[in-house]
Amino acid sequence: MHSEHPTNSAAGDCPSVGALLERLGGTILTLANPDAELDPAITGLEFFDPASLERIPRGSILLVPSWSTLDAEGRADLLERAASADAPALVFQGGDEQPAPFIGAQRRTAILRLSPYVSWRQLDALVSRFLGENAPGIPTTATTGDHLFALANSLAAVFGGSVAIEDHGRNVLAYSSLPEQLIDGLREQGILQRRVPDSERNLDQYRTLLGAPGVIRFPSSPGEEPRAAIAIRAGSLPLGSIWAIDPEGADLNLPLAVAKTEALVRGANLAAAHLLESWRASESAQRPREEALQRLLLGMSSGEELSVLGASREQPMAVVGFVATSAATSPRLLQQLRSIVDRHSRVRVELALTTIIGDTLYALVSSESGETAYALASEAVALARRTLEAPVFAGVSEAARHAGAVAALRVEVDAVLRACIGADRAVARTTEVQPQLVIDAAVDSFAGQPFLRHGALGRSFAAGTTREAELRATLLTWLELGSISAAATALRIHDNSVRYRLQSLQEAWGVDLSDADERLALWLELRAQAFAESRAKS
Repeated sequence: MHSEHPTNSAAGDCPSVGALLERLGGTILTLANPDAELDPAITGLEFFDPASLERIPRGSILLVPSWSTLDAEGRADLLERAASADAPALVFQGGDEQPAPFIGAQRRTAILRLSPYVSWRQLDALVSRFLGENAPGIPTTATTGDHLFALANSLAAVFGGSVAIEDHGRNVLAYSSLPEQLIDGLREQGILQRRVPDSERNLDQYRTLLGAPGVIRFPSSPGEEPRAAIAIRAGSLPLGSIWAIDPEGADLNLPLAVAKTEALVRGANLAAAHLLESWRASESAQRPREEALQRLLLGMSSGEELSVLGASREQPMAVVGFVATSAATSPRLLQQLRSIVDRHSRVRVELALTTIIGDTLYALVSSESGETAYALASEAVALARRTLEAPVFAGVSEAARHAGAVAALRVEVDAVLRACIGADRAVARTTEVQPQLVIDAAVDSFAGQPFLRHGALGRSFAAGTTREAELRATLLTWLELGSISAAATALRIHDNSVRYRLQSLQEAWGVDLSDADERLALWLELRAQAFAESRAKS
């Protein structure tokens, strides 16, 4: 049996398989053969290659992405060869619930199942970070409880200039705030927007930095002081970067001080550890919740979603949908919008969960009457429009008290959003755009079910001849205004002209304008046609 307290005695300071499981087990890695020895030390990790299995360095974890393609005989052979090569562990993903009947007898190599929510590249990063966690760090200040902000302040104390820590999307995660630090306009703009401004020059600098193995220096330019920077990596996975303004870095021919270089290297290690730990904690908890929310929204509920989301069955909920209609709409813009909505909503309501489906961001929020959700949506849209400088719209559903209604609320929100965009209205709830929703539904019905159209109108949904367009306009105006005199005034023609046209279309189209139901059907179709044409133009 494996020891209860894993040790690293097999290879000095190298961590053991048991220690790795203590760190990543449960949500990321699970042990498939409980009787395996967990004391063997880990020195690295390698991807499975049948041609070079014997050349794998001793102590390397074997990653097997192809496991699900192997049959029972192939898996048995692989396990035997891994044990013969002294691989301390083998990692697989997918396949059978139990990898093979014989797996329980395998003790020399721990068999680890990788969560389907974690990619091989992410596992590579997590294990690489785990193996390097004994690396020395730099002191952090006690000025803040946020490790990244404390790290930025520590580096700023070494450099004398402002420091920013960014993720791989160039969002500013943390920045220094020492009173005497040197700062420039670019850094101030990045801090205010929490993102580095887009420019061709910035793009070139990031390409250079991510392609370099260590510290890179950049000269000063108008509005920008000289900088030293380093990429934050875990294994082969880029996580972000650290940028330090260097008041003494104007002459790139002079080497960067050793203390500054070492501080950046150690700072990148610390930042990688923090980012990976944050990802590990949030991803393992967030992914099942997000999938549960998506199942509710798509009407695929299994009945357990509310408990996964941490919501009670009696809790009233509303759905809010957000879209950004900028020409530059992209997945990154949606993620930025999601970040804004998340930060804004979680401090205002008891329950606030978000997910992206297609090009729409949905939020499920606790709301007794819908008023709370409407106020939250209005505030979030105003903030997003200022921050993203893009047209953002929100649709708010009514409140419901059971999980089965969430899918219907999403359909409602989609309809409200379309009405908002068509009317250029930033935020709306169902009751505020009810007429538009009815007409919008009629447009879809006539387009998808041609048999609903009137026999005469259905021959050409878009007005064909000039005469036909004239008759349609006259009929619609008369139906909407309710009198021949009002229609004539609106059309700028004589009352008798209106009478003549109405009589002509009754004879030509075979309609009875004295029938209230027929008048309703004609009006709805003509109004839907006009609405569809207006929406197409906008």
